[in-house]
Amino acid sequence: MRVFATALLLCALAAPTPAQAVGWCGVDDNCGCGSSNPYPCCNNGNGKHSNCTWGAWHMACCNWGKALPSPWQHAKYWAGNYAGHPDYDVVGNPVVNSIGCRASGFYGHVAWVTGVNGGTVTVYEQSCCEGTSCWPNCSYCIHGFRNADYSAGYYDGGYIVKAGAPNVCGDGNCAGGENCASCPGDCGACCGNNVCDNAETCGSCPQDCGGCCGNGSCGGGENCSNCPQDCGQCPSCGDGQCKNGEGCNSCPQDCGPCCPNGNCGPNESCKTCPQDCGQCCPNGKCSASETCSSCPEDCGACNQAPKGALETVTCAEISGWAKDPDKDGPIKVRIIADQETVATIKAKGQHPSHPGHGFSYQPGPELKDGQVYSIKVEALDDQGELDTPVQGSGKALRCRNETVQSGIWTFQHVDSAGLEISPVAGSDPRSTSLLLSHPGGLPYPNSGSVIAQAQLSFTQFDRLEAAICGGLESALYSTTVAGGPEESVFPGEVSHSCLPLELPGPGDSVSALLQALKMVKDPPSRQFELADLGAWANGWRFDYSFDADGAIWGSHEPDRFTFKSREQADGCQGVLSASRTFAAPFGGVKFEVEREGQGPLLQVSTDSAGQGDPAHCPGTGACVLDELSGQTLTLGADCAVGGAEGNWLLDISRVRVFKSGEQLAPPWVLTAARAWGLDAMLPAEPAAGLSIVLAPGGTDYIPTGGLLAEFLVPEPPMDAVRGTLIYSFPGVCYHGLVTLDGVPVRVLAVGAGDEQLEIDAKGHTLGVALLADDDCTEESPPGFIELAGVSYRRNGWWTTPTSGFAGIRDERPSGCGVGFSNLRWWGMEGKEAFGRLLVHRMLEGEAVGIRYRLAHTFPAPLFSLRLLLDGKLAREHFLSSPADEEVEVHRSGFTEVGFAFSVDQRDVYPFRWGLQLEGIEVQGADGLWHSICDLPAVTPAIPGPEIVEQPGDIIEPGGSGADRSGGCSSQPAGHSGAALLLVLAFLVAAGLRMRSCARAPKARR
Repeated sequence: MRVFATALLLCALAAPTPAQAVGWCGVDDNCGCGSSNPYPCCNNGNGKHSNCTWGAWHMACCNWGKALPSPWQHAKYWAGNYAGHPDYDVVGNPVVNSIGCRASGFYGHVAWVTGVNGGTVTVYEQSCCEGTSCWPNCSYCIHGFRNADYSAGYYDGGYIVKAGAPNVCGDGNCAGGENCASCPGDCGACCGNNVCDNAETCGSCPQDCGGCCGNGSCGGGENCSNCPQDCGQCPSCGDGQCKNGEGCNSCPQDCGPCCPNGNCGPNESCKTCPQDCGQCCPNGKCSASETCSSCPEDCGACNQAPKGALETVTCAEISGWAKDPDKDGPIKVRIIADQETVATIKAKGQHPSHPGHGFSYQPGPELKDGQVYSIKVEALDDQGELDTPVQGSGKALRCRNETVQSGIWTFQHVDSAGLEISPVAGSDPRSTSLLLSHPGGLPYPNSGSVIAQAQLSFTQFDRLEAAICGGLESALYSTTVAGGPEESVFPGEVSHSCLPLELPGPGDSVSALLQALKMVKDPPSRQFELADLGAWANGWRFDYSFDADGAIWGSHEPDRFTFKSREQADGCQGVLSASRTFAAPFGGVKFEVEREGQGPLLQVSTDSAGQGDPAHCPGTGACVLDELSGQTLTLGADCAVGGAEGNWLLDISRVRVFKSGEQLAPPWVLTAARAWGLDAMLPAEPAAGLSIVLAPGGTDYIPTGGLLAEFLVPEPPMDAVRGTLIYSFPGVCYHGLVTLDGVPVRVLAVGAGDEQLEIDAKGHTLGVALLADDDCTEESPPGFIELAGVSYRRNGWWTTPTSGFAGIRDERPSGCGVGFSNLRWWGMEGKEAFGRLLVHRMLEGEAVGIRYRLAHTFPAPLFSLRLLLDGKLAREHFLSSPADEEVEVHRSGFTEVGFAFSVDQRDVYPFRWGLQLEGIEVQGADGLWHSICDLPAVTPAIPGPEIVEQPGDIIEPGGSGADRSGGCSSQPAGHSGAALLLVLAFLVAAGLRMRSCARAPKARR
């Protein structure tokens, strides 16, 4: 499971990207080399970014002052491509300030070489883990650079250097003044090259320079014996000096006679010189110089001490062999622990090298109390005289057989020596990691096993989740983690990085086992960590702090779970918590709390608010927190606060998250509080009249609260509104509402409908709301409400916008006049104006002409104004420059006057503009002109007329009709449709449960 290899495989991406921002890949990309880094910086997760190709290119830019050529795909191809480039060479041996290239693997790897030490290179590198899960504390998903050591052969593609760079020792070339002394790696060893050079001498390198004897100088260990050529002949026997290898045999003249001389010399014996060496054994008597050891023939055999070896000392066995040379049969041995005899047994068992003389003893409970004992074995002499400790005595033994309770954990030691287990704090203070380990430097071998067990929940969890961290050795250890019906075994070496572990449920408990497979004395320190252990149930992750005790959790439904005291628990400490990460940020939470007994304090926090100073809901009943922010919600039971005593229970139910605020979706303003999972969207099809749809959107939790969409009309107020309502509210979960100036004027309860909406009342704000009651569940069928084709009336004129228009204000500069402007009174989004407004008026009788004064301030051809008579185009004004003109148009007969104002291209609001239509008069069939104000306004039969916009039979001097228009409708503004997370606090009242007048539902259009 060498996860770092995976990271290296992903370290190079083929496609170049624009230059990265300063600091993007962990360092500033500000080295001057005439170009920007063409390689991408990978997102390694947890705020980490790096990529090996980005890092190698950056180091070459900073150190060589050169921008490497255009990217050659992945790192594995670098060496092959650079080898053929005139500005670079690829050498086989590592060189400082070069680029090491690994050609193996799917992607390869590149790194900057900073040091060479024999067969090891030190590199400054980055890595890419994009697409690979990066668990907490994992070292391979690095941020920026790190230093690392590799075997020189790891970079099997070679090392890239600049062409013509000064010769460097280690580049494989013996040049530039290098020799076997200054650079043996390139030039080879000096001594033994058959050439006497490089300051070699006959003394320092006789293989190349020959022996020193015969060179005329007596030195270097020469003397008259080993080199008479240089040192002269040694003096002969008879010179009165016993030296130069002379002895009593070779030169008695100088050294004296050998026997007798009072000394038993090296060449004398009891046979050659009994005077000096004594009589030989056996001679039938035990002389004063003889003993049972030196002459057992004359003095008799000695009583010999027994021999043996203590070979194995573990919790399971103390064994070895023992034998008395004076006896063929078995002897007894005494097992001693700290000077106290624990057993005396016979050494009569089988043994590979001493059959019939082996001993084995199984330690009893008295040696398994966790104390360290010094074990000695004495071999007992058959004559009771020479009891002797066998070889290897003094070995240390530690055995532990006991069960220990620590927090929620039960730890069981089975003949364990050197194996430890303990809960430790996880990366989050609310989480637990389980550490299984043994220290180094032990005087006794590690052995046995340790087991950790804990019941996590009194209900079933869905799955168990953790990270496996540590470095175990496959020949020594086996580790098993079990939860629910499955288990994971890690018999081999586990990387020092962390690997994810996930065990599916159902289950309520977890266990972890560390077992020593081989008894090894003083192995290196090792550890295995089950990090950040958590259990998932109904979409929540449940955690215990490492010191938690006396408390347990259970999960019942997606919005309900319980913390309570464990059975027969003496007290409560630590923290239990339930966390859930939602698909979008929220702004508050509400839930119900039921409390029994004196329990711990309930804490509420998020990933971005409340940490260190969490909001509390200590009481019983409803809890609402409006000022939270974040994406992860955590509810915890803190036993350190609240004075938990005896049996207690905290039941948290009906959990809902929500968000409050306002959002613009031109021309609508979306407002609410305490809402979740409700969306507002504009219809996808073009239509005349305002339209909006409210419905549950994509969410990962239960819809709640309400969403209100409002449309604001400027002065003067509207005095009538028409449109179409389409809705469906199954069950009792959803309700709909239509408001005027914030007051409900139409309540939609359970059922479905498709009906005309008609409101004759003054007001400035028209709204529609969708409410999701607290009775909603994940299984509740969705409801929706659509308000479509809305027109409103002011001073006899009806205004019909296109759906989704923005930034255009239709005005009434006088009682009967019409105006348009781009005042930001509408709350424009993005400072844009777009869409179309139709302002039209119905006449009581037929007219044959119309005239008006047109004044506008438009400096560019972005806008147009169309005069429509009975829905047909009668005159089109292209507003390309400011103007003030009188307009008169005649037609055979019409009963409707309309002005359609359009922003044909999106106006990005660089200037102010406005348009007024004043003095509007129509000519009757009698030929008389009348102010349109003096004519009675007629309510049309439908809320909004169908706009044909075809040229009519216009009668005017010199006029031949206008060109055909492209149509009044336009595509609505785009809308994300994502959940807006808002609530309507003022709409959550008893009135929302009113039922509307019964009517037969109509099929939806």
